Amino acid sequence: MDDELLWEVILSYVGNGSKAAPTAKILGAAARSRAARPYFLTALKRGAAPVALPARLESAARRIGGFLLRRARQRMGKEDEEPPPKREEIPDIKTTVKDLINEIKPPAPPHIAVLFASGGWAGRLADLREALRSVLPASTVLLGGAAPGVLGATQSVVDEVEPRDEHGAISLGLIRLDGGARLSSLYVPPFGDPHAPPQEVVGKLPEPEDGPEHAPRLMLVLSEDQRAAHAALQKVQDCRENWTKAGFPPCAVSGGLLGARNVGMGGALLVDDGDIIRPDLSDDSGAGCLVLSIAGQTRASSAVSRGAAIVGPHVYKAADVSTWRVGVCPGHAVTMGKADSLVVKASRYNKEAPFEAVEATHVTPGASLREVQQFVAQGRMPRPLYFGVRPHNGEDEAPVDGYNLLTPQHLDDDGSLALDGDVDEGAWCAWLTLEPDASVSELEAAAEASRVALRLESKSRGARALPLRSGLDETLSVLGGLVFTCSGRGARFHNLKPNRDSLALRAGRRNLPLVGCFCNGEIGPPPFRERGGGTVAEGEAHVAGFTCSAVVLRLDGAEDAQNPPV
Repeated sequence: MDDELLWEVILSYVGNGSKAAPTAKILGAAARSRAARPYFLTALKRGAAPVALPARLESAARRIGGFLLRRARQRMGKEDEEPPPKREEIPDIKTTVKDLINEIKPPAPPHIAVLFASGGWAGRLADLREALRSVLPASTVLLGGAAPGVLGATQSVVDEVEPRDEHGAISLGLIRLDGGARLSSLYVPPFGDPHAPPQEVVGKLPEPEDGPEHAPRLMLVLSEDQRAAHAALQKVQDCRENWTKAGFPPCAVSGGLLGARNVGMGGALLVDDGDIIRPDLSDDSGAGCLVLSIAGQTRASSAVSRGAAIVGPHVYKAADVSTWRVGVCPGHAVTMGKADSLVVKASRYNKEAPFEAVEATHVTPGASLREVQQFVAQGRMPRPLYFGVRPHNGEDEAPVDGYNLLTPQHLDDDGSLALDGDVDEGAWCAWLTLEPDASVSELEAAAEASRVALRLESKSRGARALPLRSGLDETLSVLGGLVFTCSGRGARFHNLKPNRDSLALRAGRRNLPLVGCFCNGEIGPPPFRERGGGTVAEGEAHVAGFTCSAVVLRLDGAEDAQNPPV
């Protein structure tokens, strides 16, 4: 009996047969609407992964173990006792994946399945891929990989499984896009020899000549090879510039460098996108970099945090600076900056006090480091320690954020400081470190700015927030976040408080689904309160360290959500 006939019988039975046929049609239309609705749904599985043993070896181990157990019981005179209860068996990979998908209950096949695995699960990528493919249709793009840790959040539960968890976990996200969505991808092979010519890439990113329906809204970058990631990001930036020149807004870029101790021969990337990547690359696609471009009605906005905060008593201006090129190997050189003198422009008496302008005095960078050590509690030099540089744009007050973080390379005997980047004459300078409270505050502010950019909230009278399109029920989320956070963060960074990055992203949307992982390097625009971050629309993406790089997606295709409010 079909659904419409069933409803007619039920309504006839309760004495309201005249409304049976119209009600059945409404319910049928609602069910079809729900099946076609985009969604972002997640699930996470903690615990040990099943041990991979060949079938013959497992059978032999069971027989030998049973024989030895019977002999031992006979010698102890306990052959008549009841055998001990069987230990609960760990579900196999296919059962685990099926259970996760049944937990999610997708009403229609997803366009993208994102899966990250850590611990023992990281060594079973091939099995996880096979299990996903056995349940999901061939049209679903599978991507993800092995990572030091994973994280996930459903509408009611948040869980970050950190790298120190010995068993690990798998985090799964299923994404269904609008009907006009376009997916395209680019694969960059690994750079085994930095002096070798670049290898030929596979696939292509969309260009304006392909038509406006191919304009990217998000580029997801997953890599196991850092050189391949840099090469891929250059192509991503070229593509973004071409679309910007054609009058389209810059798309969001997010991702990370994957890899884990338990990764097998296949590498750390899980990739299976059917016709987009040639099948003969599937076995060693784990060594390079994959870029997946998403076009259509999807809207995406980045939220990035590192938690940089001024740690010393002064803000300076750079004086007597220089720049030179240093050769690191034949054919390759890096640009180094050097500051011989600093001018104190503002000071504070303690960490909570504001900076106030003072009479200018000259100090060497070496002397400024000693002042930092005396200023902090117990005289311990903070770690990590960065030298922040910000261009001087005529500000009267010393800025406390917006700095570009440079890493000190060496301190000369005369007190001059060498850095891994340029320092302009007269630029604002300060010593900074990373602080948990500053990181949480920055990530909450970045997430709020993302919600405003996606028209989920409004912060000005002239801007109008667009409510989410209503559906049959609220079990399907059309919002979701992809999160890539540094392996050095987590509870150890956040003063033993768990799930801080995930909770900060969900501060304004308590039921926001998340899927992501801990990375060996994060890909995204500059952090919100560093140079190039803030309200600047989707700055140039790069590989960073000690950041939480997330991107929030809105899938309901609300009109003019692509135009961020002023």
